[in-house]
Amino acid sequence: MIHRRRIVFLVLLFPIVLFNVVSIPITAGELAQSGEMLTLIAKYPCEFVESIAVKGKFLYFFDSESLSLKVLDISDINNPREIGCYILPVQDAELFVYGNFLYLGFNDGFMVFDISNPEKPKKISECAVDGIAMDIKFEDNKAFVASGSEFIVFNVRNPAIPECIYSVPLYCQSLCLEKNIAYVLDSRETMSIFDITNPNIPFKAGSYSITGAIYRIFAKRKYAYTARESEGIRVIEVKNPQKPEEICRMEIPGIADFFILDNLMFTYGNAGISVIDIRSPRLPREIGGYG
Repeated sequence: MIHRRRIVFLVLLFPIVLFNVVSIPITAGELAQSGEMLTLIAKYPCEFVESIAVKGKFLYFFDSESLSLKVLDISDINNPREIGCYILPVQDAELFVYGNFLYLGFNDGFMVFDISNPEKPKKISECAVDGIAMDIKFEDNKAFVASGSEFIVFNVRNPAIPECIYSVPLYCQSLCLEKNIAYVLDSRETMSIFDITNPNIPFKAGSYSITGAIYRIFAKRKYAYTARESEGIRVIEVKNPQKPEEICRMEIPGIADFFILDNLMFTYGNAGISVIDIRSPRLPREIGGYG
């Protein structure tokens, strides 16, 4: 049986680590036939990687030692090479790609770079926000921003002139979008659910209180996945936004962060990387890992 494979990029410890990954969950027997779930294929030595983003055959990362945006050519995945660098006046940054533009969130706002020529990223605009632009998601030329103190929507049809079209005070730190719904985590341990059918006038459709420090959220097929630092993952059914319901907890000691790709969840932290099959949100199961 032939399975699709995909390259996964992780900031694991210090270097940028590139893995080949089976992107379709398979049974234990099939896994034994097809090999390891994760195969390490390359590392790029950089001791101060803070955030990464990928566009086609190019990987962008913020180097917090040189305070610069750096660009790697990964067309030869076994031999990544640096092809570009842009010095920045910021200490910390988060990177997000939308179309031919890279959005760099920092304390007090975000910058927009034209990356149509990856070797020479060109800054085309800068937009101030109240707080740190910690997370940015995109849909239909709209940028949804978690700024630490506000949930903000920008019209970015013209990235050179981002236009704020909505904002609401909210101590948000992470968000995700799924089918006209925005799930927003705030530092007061609450998941707020916004209907963004009309992004000019989002309205709060529901909320759910989550005890403990939470810092990341993903949504897939009306299920929200959140992480609690050093403990594990929680799965919340949100088919009815007015009555979210926690349906599962998965203990993962030492977890630092996670993300979802297709029907797989990748968690990483002190114990290394775990690969979890989430086709059944009520019964997630670990099917592979590294480290």
